[in-house]
Amino acid sequence: MDTFDNQEEFNADVSIVDVLLDLAKQYSVDGLRNLNRKNYDIALECFEAELRIKESLYKKDSPYSAAPYCKIGIAYYELRNYNKALDYLNKALVMFKMGGEVFLSQVAVSYNYIGCVYDKLGNSDKALEYLNEALEILKSVDGENHPTTQQILQTINRVKQESNYSKPKKDMKKFYSAEEVNSMSYREWMETIAKELNAAGFKGDGYSSVERRFMKNVAPYEVGNVSDFFMGAINDANAMNYLKSIGLVNNGRCPMCGSPIKGTPSQFTDGMNPNLNFYICNSCRKEGQGISVNHNSNSGCLGFFVFVIAGIVLGSLII
Repeated sequence: MDTFDNQEEFNADVSIVDVLLDLAKQYSVDGLRNLNRKNYDIALECFEAELRIKESLYKKDSPYSAAPYCKIGIAYYELRNYNKALDYLNKALVMFKMGGEVFLSQVAVSYNYIGCVYDKLGNSDKALEYLNEALEILKSVDGENHPTTQQILQTINRVKQESNYSKPKKDMKKFYSAEEVNSMSYREWMETIAKELNAAGFKGDGYSSVERRFMKNVAPYEVGNVSDFFMGAINDANAMNYLKSIGLVNNGRCPMCGSPIKGTPSQFTDGMNPNLNFYICNSCRKEGQGISVNHNSNSGCLGFFVFVIAGIVLGSLII
């Protein structure tokens, strides 16, 4: 804080800071209240207002400015904008860590939601890495038998079980970022999908010269008509889950039309196989006729941090 010519000027400045901090706290409370009510856009506006105030008061990268970054990341997570969620949550994590042990609870919240994002993207290895970091902190802070610790342990077990179900036949070599996916042409994207599926050992439908008939899981994936490939060739839920796990699907681009997904995505679910699903843009949802599409609830992975034990978030993120 700058020096002052007299005590009166100093007191006036302190008073202004107090007013701004109270205003930031009110934005935080309003944002969390709207987050709990699933008014995610309003919550996002509140957290962004809080961030502007905090950044005007504290030094760059101060841990005291990290809380709104974390809450903005959570809001983007609930809006299914996972790329932005990762940006803000990773920023918050770095800033919280700079604050030492005082900010351990906030570090755990950041680890938790980063793990949740990777879980939604289908990258179970990354999800488990971050969720386990959160678990270790919660064990040290709350103990192994605390409901919060037990809840995150249940989530870790669920992610492990699901990852075993959709385990690819070959170790994952690459994770594609949203930037990489969106930089490809539509054909390049589909050809990359075919290449990765073939490399992992998945097979599509095709003609078996031995059986002399068309069969499932016998032919390598090939992109002929690019507009028909994704919807026509991939009907294996395990193959789809693998694509999610390496970032080629559910990473901000609509596989039906190739356009970037803006706003909240819709979910396509195969009418014959409910385990086969992926995100599409709202334009494709509106144009689709006779397609099983639904807006899926997004509060599955460790939503308990906000909804079941909201007091922990209120206590650790209103700072």
